[in-house]
Amino acid sequence: MNKNLMIFVGVCALIVGGISYSYYSSPEQPSVQIVDKALDEFMRLAIPLEQTFIETQSITKIDKSLSVKLSSDPINYLVTMTVVSNKVLLTFPDDATLIAGKTVLMEPQIKDNKVLWKCINGSLLVRLRPRDCRLGNGLSRHSRFD
Repeated sequence: MNKNLMIFVGVCALIVGGISYSYYSSPEQPSVQIVDKALDEFMRLAIPLEQTFIETQSITKIDKSLSVKLSSDPINYLVTMTVVSNKVLLTFPDDATLIAGKTVLMEPQIKDNKVLWKCINGSLLVRLRPRDCRLGNGLSRHSRFD
């Protein structure tokens, strides 16, 4: 009896875990949309950073905010962008539920004379990041917007 109950509870826990994971990693989830839009905006603003990095292997100091707005939400989210140890740290605002105060560390690397931004580090849950970040491939302007 005890063994069957434990198996039943284990199966229920797996089902609930799977449902939770699919909800939180769903592209329709607002937090996923905010992360995706913030990374798109970062990639647009990264052009001068990439040029400097290719020439000097360093990133100039920058303190900016990225404005992220969802069509389904009246709030304008401000994601801060700062340079830390030759990497760009994106910090999500406190009013953004699942991602409040979380970070993504954008690490530039040169590949085929283009800058590739690794985005696997930081405190943001990996499942909320784009696929290329989750897999450790990184993002590039060319692959993101072409």
